[in-house]
Amino acid sequence: MQDRLLVTALIAGLFCYGPALSFSEPADQVSDRMATVLGEALFSKLWVASPSSTTASDGLGPLYNARACSACHPRAGAGAALPDAGGEAPDSLLVRFGNGVDPLVSAFNGVQLQHRATAGLPAEGRIELSWSGQTVELDDGSVVQLRKPAHRVHLRRPEMTLAYAQLKFRQAPTLAGSGAFARVPLSALEALADPDDQNGDGISGRLSLLPDGQIGRYGWRALEPTLSAQNSRAFNLDMGMSTAALPDPHGDCGADNRACRALPSGDDPVNKETEVTVQMHAWLDRYVAQLPPPSGRAEAASASGRALFRTTGCQACHRLDLPLDTGGTLAAGTDLLLHDLGPALADADGREWRTAPLWGASARPALLHDGRARTIIEAILWHGGEAQAAQQAFRGLSASQRSQLLSYLESL
Repeated sequence: MQDRLLVTALIAGLFCYGPALSFSEPADQVSDRMATVLGEALFSKLWVASPSSTTASDGLGPLYNARACSACHPRAGAGAALPDAGGEAPDSLLVRFGNGVDPLVSAFNGVQLQHRATAGLPAEGRIELSWSGQTVELDDGSVVQLRKPAHRVHLRRPEMTLAYAQLKFRQAPTLAGSGAFARVPLSALEALADPDDQNGDGISGRLSLLPDGQIGRYGWRALEPTLSAQNSRAFNLDMGMSTAALPDPHGDCGADNRACRALPSGDDPVNKETEVTVQMHAWLDRYVAQLPPPSGRAEAASASGRALFRTTGCQACHRLDLPLDTGGTLAAGTDLLLHDLGPALADADGREWRTAPLWGASARPALLHDGRARTIIEAILWHGGEAQAAQQAFRGLSASQRSQLLSYLESL
């Protein structure tokens, strides 16, 4: 209903952003600027459990990881750093249950661990961070200390502990600039894909072909075709909220978790509205799609650094010149394709990962899909598979050359 949408705007505190949104103004006549402001407010909005006197804000859970998008993506950026000492994980590190896990786990817990729950329901469990050390010596004798994850998940039911190899850890990525991925023509991605490595360069990137025939562009494994689909998945798994695309109001409650499924939801059956209405979703999608790219440090760029980026082989996957259907190129540092990165980065879903964008990498508190890498150097040294040759080339650089290349990467 229009009233519900407008109440949502007021609860989100939009008056502090600019002109008030009138109760008499139809939602479909909201200005472009106000629609973006509404989306920003929804991104930071703290949702509450149902039932609530604030019906425009209820629907959280029953099981969840965070109450707001911004809790995992502060300032629309990447997730928090993971402490070296181990212990509890931040909200921005999620874990999904991998292949080979006892079917009882999925039947009760669904596909993702939710470490928070609304009143009257216990959480599913917790992540215990743990690391082992790994030393890498570069060709010039320099030593880099890596940390290898050995995390465990302690479940409430069944009474068992799952080890890192059985699980899929995912660190919240930065959202800045990701709206541009939708503007890369499919023909450009098809031209870059070489799944059988017919040109013999050792790089065999492939498109992520989804079961419904769409091409995945978003997520660590490119499992979502659009930003809107990615946002729906986050509402469903991370906050336990229903959307038109994923309408289960109990989120990721497993089929056998009857106590979870018996709790009330924030759906509006009279007006046939989900907890996150279609209009709310559209406003949030608009905000995320319009986020500008991370700002680089142009002063750190150098011609020698750019040259080393090419000669070491980084640019084979981390493309800085993807064409856009609106003209120009995308300098995100990704080809949006899936690549085999070797056994060191493999998890329960295998060894393939969508090429992670490089822009803004130097400002992220944690790198790689599970946040294990604290620095760009560490992230590079974890690469294997198709990136093995590039990793070896990096290890063979002199200290001066490494500095030039890293300065260039930090400028993106």
